[in-house]
Amino acid sequence: MTSVKNRSLKSGLICGAALFVLAMPVYAQPSVTVQKDLSEVLNNFATESNVEILFSPGLVKKRIAAEESYTGQPRESLSKILSGTGLSFEEPSPDVFIITEAATQPTPRQTIKESKTATKSATVTKSAQVQDGGAEPTVVSTDVPYRVDLEATPGVISGQVKDRISGQSLAGAIVLLEGSGRTTSTDSRGFYRFATAPVGEYKISVNYLGSEFQARQIAVQPGQAVTQNFSLGNALEELVVYGNRSSLQQALNQQRSASNSSTVVSSDLMGSFPAETISEALRRVSGVTFTRDAESGEGDRISVRGFNSQAINVQLNGIDLQGTGTDRSIDLSGFLTDNIKQVTIQKSLLPSQEATGSGGLVEIETRSGLDYGEKYFSVGLEREQSFAGGFGDEFEISGTGAYQLTDNFGVSATVQYRDTNAQNYDLNTLQTITPVLPAGFTSAFTLPESFNYPFDAAIDQPLYTGGNYFSRVRDESNLTMSLNFAYDWADHTRLRLDLQNIESDAEFSTSRTTASYLTSATDMPVPELGDEVRRRTYIRAFRPTLGIADTAENLKNRTLSFRGETDIDDWEFDYKFGISKVEKDRLSISSTFLSDINSDIDNLVDPNFAIYTPDDNAAMTPRLVGGGVGFASNGAPLLNLSSAGQSYLVDPASYYMTFASLADAKDTTDSYVLELDARKYFNNSVLDYIEVGGKYDDRKRSNSDDVLSTTNLTNYQTYSRIIGRNTYLADINANAFGIGDLSDIGVAGAGVPFITPGTGSTFIDGIANLIEDDPNTAENEARFTFTDRRDASPIDVAGAQSPALITEKIFAGYVESKAIVGDFELVGGVRYQREERTGTAISTPSIRLDEPGFSNVPRETFIAAGLIDFVDTASVQETWTPSVIANYRPSDEMVVRGAYFRSTVHPGIEKIARPQTVLLDLRPDFARATIREPNPNLDPSTTDNFDLDFSYYFQDNPGLIRLGVFYKKISNNFTSTLLADEATGDDLRQRVLDILSPLTAIDPALTALPENAEYFLQQPRNGEGGDIYGFEAELIRQLDFMPQSWPSFIENFSVLGNVTYTKSSFNELESARDDDGNIFTLTLEDRPMIGQSEWAGNASLRYEDGPFSGSVIYTYQSASATSYDEFNLNGITPEFDTLDLRLSYTLQASGNRPMMVFFAEGDDLLTSADEADIRAGIGSQFGDGDVDYFFPTSRQFNGGRRFTVGARMTF
Repeated sequence: MTSVKNRSLKSGLICGAALFVLAMPVYAQPSVTVQKDLSEVLNNFATESNVEILFSPGLVKKRIAAEESYTGQPRESLSKILSGTGLSFEEPSPDVFIITEAATQPTPRQTIKESKTATKSATVTKSAQVQDGGAEPTVVSTDVPYRVDLEATPGVISGQVKDRISGQSLAGAIVLLEGSGRTTSTDSRGFYRFATAPVGEYKISVNYLGSEFQARQIAVQPGQAVTQNFSLGNALEELVVYGNRSSLQQALNQQRSASNSSTVVSSDLMGSFPAETISEALRRVSGVTFTRDAESGEGDRISVRGFNSQAINVQLNGIDLQGTGTDRSIDLSGFLTDNIKQVTIQKSLLPSQEATGSGGLVEIETRSGLDYGEKYFSVGLEREQSFAGGFGDEFEISGTGAYQLTDNFGVSATVQYRDTNAQNYDLNTLQTITPVLPAGFTSAFTLPESFNYPFDAAIDQPLYTGGNYFSRVRDESNLTMSLNFAYDWADHTRLRLDLQNIESDAEFSTSRTTASYLTSATDMPVPELGDEVRRRTYIRAFRPTLGIADTAENLKNRTLSFRGETDIDDWEFDYKFGISKVEKDRLSISSTFLSDINSDIDNLVDPNFAIYTPDDNAAMTPRLVGGGVGFASNGAPLLNLSSAGQSYLVDPASYYMTFASLADAKDTTDSYVLELDARKYFNNSVLDYIEVGGKYDDRKRSNSDDVLSTTNLTNYQTYSRIIGRNTYLADINANAFGIGDLSDIGVAGAGVPFITPGTGSTFIDGIANLIEDDPNTAENEARFTFTDRRDASPIDVAGAQSPALITEKIFAGYVESKAIVGDFELVGGVRYQREERTGTAISTPSIRLDEPGFSNVPRETFIAAGLIDFVDTASVQETWTPSVIANYRPSDEMVVRGAYFRSTVHPGIEKIARPQTVLLDLRPDFARATIREPNPNLDPSTTDNFDLDFSYYFQDNPGLIRLGVFYKKISNNFTSTLLADEATGDDLRQRVLDILSPLTAIDPALTALPENAEYFLQQPRNGEGGDIYGFEAELIRQLDFMPQSWPSFIENFSVLGNVTYTKSSFNELESARDDDGNIFTLTLEDRPMIGQSEWAGNASLRYEDGPFSGSVIYTYQSASATSYDEFNLNGITPEFDTLDLRLSYTLQASGNRPMMVFFAEGDDLLTSADEADIRAGIGSQFGDGDVDYFFPTSRQFNGGRRFTVGARMTF
């Protein structure tokens, strides 16, 4: 600016007061010392020094400047000018000064630490008085002293805080009523409210990270309602705001002002991560790890501080999201991020928050119709594919429109569509981990738990027996639609209606090739052990198989959420009504092809690799004990076959259909929620509020298939080969057979046969006429036995679909209160919850007879005994969960939080409501009886949580340094292993006989268990619990503090990093044998929780310069256990890491719109297409053995590096 500008700041500063903003370039002037009116001197000083000075005319009226000095630094000159005037100044931002009373005004950076107490009367020199003038206060200049009366009827102060340029509501701003000790923060819409403001005059100030400090003088009369709005930003500059920093600003302000420890991820910040789904984005957050879908490799569920997705509550617009069947976890892979306003992960829980998630509460909020401004329209396009090609691509289009019909009523709608075509490969290694047994043992089943793998140091490798090759093709479309109506009814009620529809349609086709050898075991000399004779597994034959499975799946997740907030005097009421409906439909068609057993193994395996050892018989028969399988450079298993073996593998005439099936299922979950909370504020220097609330949730899960007994789909139509009547693949669909060389994953020339994906139905059609013989032909056309159970009774017909019904009724109530003492806040209370759950499913026993072949007791016999019927089971759980959270705020920038709270995980419905089943095996060599039953008396698992969190927030450019430590004491965890019960075998035997007594009355032989029978009880139980502890460290900082000698562009860089360490200790139960061969329940001590990674972290470097933004993000997650074994053969998910890149450029017109954003992303840049992602293995990690080993079992190839390009235009 080159001219003097005297501006009167009206409602944006002190509403209606004549404050002056004065600015002009600096000119070198000599020092002048003359006595002048202070107002005139301040105006001249601002003009000459190019600074802004804000003051009330009444404050400086009739005051004389000590001197008129315009040289030197502005702070020094202004100090000289005000010397002796009784006035001082504040500098809320560089070269911006506010003139204040020297004795009574605090500095802006002391707003929260400022005295939290006030005497019942105080003399105040006032410069402005607020009178009741409606929505905006009228400010009248006055210098008459008055008294603050804390005993008079309090008034109400409310308002909204917005960004001055964009008009966006600012959530998480801290609002301080100075002199009263009262603070509050703005909600998600930027509103704040002091329900019991003492009568008197105050300076009300707003502190918002990254924005200018603002304060207003207001006066409250008895019973008066005063409205004071704020617009934050730089008043004299037109700012262009680009997404990421403003988004980070919103997130950090909300975290700082929250009463509990939480992490907020706002929409633009999610957009800065290369991810389209919530689960992929949230893995960048401290304390969060995620699991990847076994087939697609994409992230679908998250874990928080060691707890998996089953122990995490997920809410959408305040409504609990539901799984289907018995699944409590929420698949987030279909939740696209375009219409998401923010996601908040509540790590320490208040009494007002759901306590039935020991892993925390994830709250997903979509945008409202009043969040966009008067008019808004945005459309975006993007496309993604692999750098290598051949692994499919992805296309996405989205659009959002919003319109404010009036200032207080708005509507918005979002549509986001994603179409995915993907292909990947899974290569699983088939192996016998223990090919040589310890001396004296002939079966691994009889080994005592005192052995640890490797049983012999010289035998420390598996016998590799083949590979399972899966080629998957996935065509999936995701459609997300949301509609919102937001209405602010006067200044006392805000209403919001959200409708959300999330739908995915997917078709999966999986072609499987099992190229494997058959094995046997016999006693033979073992050269590695000095020819000691041991039981050893060897390769005896070759039998490859093929399979195809085509699946169609439709998932709909619909929610309706109506929420309201009403303020009446010193009461606040929140009310909520919600409906959630989830539907999951599945249809599966599969076919399996066998080959004949080829025992000419010596001619099938390449002799250059074959390893033989002679048998311990008279003929010393050579046995193939190794060399049948090799590995490519990327770990892919490849059979070492001779030319004859390879020809047999790839010959379509080798394979005949043995089985085909069709299965379908429909699962629905309906939930209805009603919630009401009431909060009363108190005109008290310590007690802030007391809040009570209640919730009722009615859920029903209807399943066409019996999800309580099994997770597998029931085949309603089957085609089973009639032995001796083979129908070969080439006779049904010769075009469906092909040879894959796996060149896409760097294994050229492998020669693996595959059935063409998507051809599953052609095989069903091809054998439809081969189920009955045509008497008019010489050939017998009946080659398959066809069974159709679609309309069969589940009681009368084995294998018929059996429906299951699950109901849940949840009642909850809580009381919560907040007290403020100086710089301390204390929030606490208790929550009570009662859950009533019932399940209905069919109960069916099974008895294997001691007869040749596979012979079971006929179903008709069980029906005659009345042992097959639908069974109702029920359970009631009650929990009390206290919570106490203390916050210490010594300054605006620092928050220290300490928390104790109790959380729970309720047992899965299958644990308390599955039907009881008895399984008997009457064969003397395999005699055993097993009772599988629910445990209605199972207690919820409880967690006593202790958190300590230190956070320091950078004021000018939003950033954060945070360190949090946590300790979780878990009681009553759930176990469901096959147990050798503490009761004696006789007791279990008697229970079996009692259950089957109607059958005994029909034929006693059917329950005549041999004397050597073993007895087992599979019943969920509460375990001893365990401990989880760890820490989170986080840094977010713009590099604007570097020395001035450094290049100026350095300040455009920001660093974002976090690391989470989680350690847990649990006792795991396993069924094992002691040294005498007796079965007992073994306790494996001090094991990490299943699925818990010890280390997780992210490191990001971001560069922003005007319209350009770029970020590179590295993510690491350490290994986790999937299962434990008494021999230290533990299931492991290995560690993994990713490197991602995002670049964007914004073209923006004056006034922020229209705006065009172009972006490019690179995902998983560390992985090439031919590099395996090791998804699973068997190893010693997390066990107690002395030898380290790891044997991969599953390698996945998803195409490696991927890139995305896209654009978004906003009007």
